[in-house]
Amino acid sequence: MKFLFFAIVFTAAYVCADLQATDMGGSGYIGGGAGNPWSTPKDWGNLSYAVCWPYSPAASSSKQACIDPMTQKSLNWKTLTPNTKWLLDVGAGAQMNPWNPTKFKNIEAIMAETKSVGYAGISYDVEYISPQSVWGTDMCNDWNAHFQKVKNAGLIVHVTNAWTSMWTTAGVCNPFCDEVMKCILKSAYVDIISPQIYCSGPVYAGYCDYSNTPKPIPTSLSGSSIKWDAYLAAMNPKTQIMPILTRTCNSGGSIYTNEHQACLTTPSPYHSWYANINDFRNYFCKTYGDRFCSSGFMWYPYFV
Repeated sequence: MKFLFFAIVFTAAYVCADLQATDMGGSGYIGGGAGNPWSTPKDWGNLSYAVCWPYSPAASSSKQACIDPMTQKSLNWKTLTPNTKWLLDVGAGAQMNPWNPTKFKNIEAIMAETKSVGYAGISYDVEYISPQSVWGTDMCNDWNAHFQKVKNAGLIVHVTNAWTSMWTTAGVCNPFCDEVMKCILKSAYVDIISPQIYCSGPVYAGYCDYSNTPKPIPTSLSGSSIKWDAYLAAMNPKTQIMPILTRTCNSGGSIYTNEHQACLTTPSPYHSWYANINDFRNYFCKTYGDRFCSSGFMWYPYFV
């Protein structure tokens, strides 16, 4: 579900008519990795989490884009955002490199280097899954054993998925997708999970509204048997939920040069980030449970 290089979410407080001020939490997706593309990152000081995303699903791409520049001193998240916990992304909305047991081994091979250069954890973008024949009968044990290794290495485990589940390599959701999703949801080794809930924007995100009107929020990923109440019920009680919401940004030039400024404006006809959060809280969290709003949100901007 990610098509662009960058998303960022700020930790902040806001007040609306019927809600008390809340810590929104924060995260970001930063693509490329070959140096710092933003001239004034001073405004990032209130990020709580951020994700270095190489825009390619392979672990080798994550290393090349996000680890090697740190080693070579051409990129240093600690300097840019000293109070932020940065996570290394692996995976993407890409059918050409779906999740399979081999990917676990590739991640484990770079865990030590991931931590040594300053990343606090690994972000798993789980949108496409290899068929059941590739996984065999121990699929759930494979996921948990891998997550446990990452946790034992002192790294945070963050997972993001498409709405309530994921797709197969055929681009559809089937019972095996839901089986994998439920395994991840109940895992005791996942610290944060971020369902991608994209509304109130252009393209397919415009097919729904966070206020649920006039275009309702889908009750599940198309083809999935997991509805939002079941998604919550299946989740380990210790796992934090930080939904990824959309914010449309109007970028007049390169998306790297004026991102922060552009995203603080309100390009018509799209709502501001705060308005989207308010709508989400007033409808979604009152409908499906406050837990969806209790740990903060992640921000995925569109560019128009």
